[in-house]
Amino acid sequence: MEKTEELKNKAKELGIILIKITDTEDISFTSESIPDYFKKFIPKSAIVAIQNYNFDEVSPSPLYGINAPFVRSNYYKELKKKLEKLSKYIKNNYNGNSYISCNGSIREKILARKAGIGSYGKNQIISNEKYGSYIIIGLIITDIEFEKDRPSEMFDPFCKNCNLCVKHCPTGVINLDGTFTKEKCLQYMGQNAELKEEQIKFWDNRFYGCEICQKVCPKNKNIPRRTDFPENGKIGSSVYLPEIIFLSDDEIKQKFRGSQLALSWVEPEALIKNALIALSKTEEGKKFVVEFIENGRENMRDIAEKILLF
Repeated sequence: MEKTEELKNKAKELGIILIKITDTEDISFTSESIPDYFKKFIPKSAIVAIQNYNFDEVSPSPLYGINAPFVRSNYYKELKKKLEKLSKYIKNNYNGNSYISCNGSIREKILARKAGIGSYGKNQIISNEKYGSYIIIGLIITDIEFEKDRPSEMFDPFCKNCNLCVKHCPTGVINLDGTFTKEKCLQYMGQNAELKEEQIKFWDNRFYGCEICQKVCPKNKNIPRRTDFPENGKIGSSVYLPEIIFLSDDEIKQKFRGSQLALSWVEPEALIKNALIALSKTEEGKKFVVEFIENGRENMRDIAEKILLF
């Protein structure tokens, strides 16, 4: 269809590296409540877009915690702004209604696979043939009919005889059969305030996130590299940890305002916990953990003691 080609050309013009299109039969939501705006029209097409992000190596520095690549800037916000322009294009040219989801209430990976963006790896992350798995996904759901793309296979055939992500995952969250135990993932542990021994043991010098399964994946070896950091929600590659542990919840929200670390499911006390664990890995850092036990927030002093004694 001519308008489908026009849409894809417009997406490229807006700086969207790739869009694919599928139907809306498999839309599902992360919560029971369906967005009100989504009820105002009959969806006919799901436009799936991806954006790659900077994944350059970071040299560890004493007292600094490493941020996983996907949170170093708010790439979701960057993509959402582009999708808003594409949605406006749909409205102006085809009188179409749209709903945008970017790290939102719609399960995006399901539609990305169905639209042909890529397949699931054993780590449950979608991998694209050109850009690998260092991508984020955004959607436009619209009531305009566009030509559908061919879906990707459910599971990446390349992964069948490759178990590198399984072998290298420190907490054993990835299983050979492709199942995934979310609660054991370092990424999941790092956004919740609860302290688990596995996190203390394997956290190393991280501040937020984990990318081991992506770093070892052969499909990420020769993909296009992005070297910039968008200003939206930019927090950079690392964070000075001694500052973090003495901030209030409000100060943490203000410091990371506009970034993914300010999202509702990232608990401020989880970030303090993460910083304390990372500080405990060096003799210089341990001094700050001791100071926290003496002067830090009272409800977390026992957690700091457990970390220091582990």
